Amino acid sequence: MHKLLICLLLMSIATFTDMKGQVPFQDSSYTWTEAGFIAPGDVITMKYKFDAEPIFINGLFYFDILYNDQQNGGQWNHTSIYLRYADNRIYHGNNTEDFAIIDYNLQPNDLFYNPFGANYVVTAIDSITLENGERRKRIEVHCDGWDNTPIYWIEGIGSTAGLGLSNITCYSDIGGALLCVHKNDTLVYQNPEYNSCWITIVSSNEIRKDNLDIFPNPAFTEISINAKDHLIQKVSVIDLLGNIVFIEKKSKLDISFLPPGYYFLQIELENHQVVMKRFVKH
Repeated sequence: MHKLLICLLLMSIATFTDMKGQVPFQDSSYTWTEAGFIAPGDVITMKYKFDAEPIFINGLFYFDILYNDQQNGGQWNHTSIYLRYADNRIYHGNNTEDFAIIDYNLQPNDLFYNPFGANYVVTAIDSITLENGERRKRIEVHCDGWDNTPIYWIEGIGSTAGLGLSNITCYSDIGGALLCVHKNDTLVYQNPEYNSCWITIVSSNEIRKDNLDIFPNPAFTEISINAKDHLIQKVSVIDLLGNIVFIEKKSKLDISFLPPGYYFLQIELENHQVVMKRFVKH
């Protein structure tokens, strides 16, 4: 079980120009394929890319991340996760904040903090050769104070933890991993830890997912869990990038404030058993 990230998210990022809103290397023809480890024995593989058109927020140009849950074909949907590149850093932005989430200027032993709560220390800097023969700088980071698996920031590729690198990178067993990067149909990057660009794992949980119901689905303002004979200890709402949006300890959840899209419920029952359910917020 990888103790990483988006996050199921945290972050394969494009390198943007700040003048014309173009994407010189990872433009909209580049696709990141990532595995989200959302519970023991459970994984979801997703494809991500950047929207071809930038969005202007508070005087700065960002690009929205799009997602697709089909291995071949499928519809691209907006995540409303906005990123930009400037000063050799990757920034995450919204209507009120703009902050760096990856900094390629760091040196060994430097500390890096971001508002998500993922605090890193740089442990090594080297370079790697991509599938197309290009050399790219690589920064190895560890969660500060944790003896854990390293995360790599690769220039022109992003984070090996995947998109949505956030607080769950260092503080949860939920994680993610970048599997591959393609430009159209040409492989640009293959994670050496994996031999496939698409992973499917059947849950090994003792409780069958069919034994729990969630309703309504799709939902607009709230969603309820019918746990039947089981006791709910904790429910985590997780977005498609692996970020924990909020946590509750009850069976009825207010989701009115969530943006429309796909989400997961990680339902922890008695004896630390975990069941994953997916729902759509309209």
